Amino acid sequence: MHGWATLDTARCARCRIYTATSDLTLGGDGQPYCSPCGGPPVVAPPASPARRASEDAWTEPARSRLERRARVAVAAMLVVTFAFPLAACVSQL
Repeated sequence: MHGWATLDTARCARCRIYTATSDLTLGGDGQPYCSPCGGPPVVAPPASPARRASEDAWTEPARSRLERRARVAVAAMLVVTFAFPLAACVSQL
């Protein structure tokens, strides 16, 4: 196999002829097209739907008093959860 050169090829989506990958162009649909065929078809971009004014501005939701109380309760439970095993370990010393 000494002296053999490899050439990567792919099949053109339009003319179905195998062409070197260096001569192929990928179209918007992901299919390869060769330059002798004229290249990939040009597709107009899709029209963007009308946006509502409410979608433009993002506002942070209001925080409730319950959310703060829930955070304090979770923090207290975590402190208690870690405090008792730590105290048990310290008492064994």
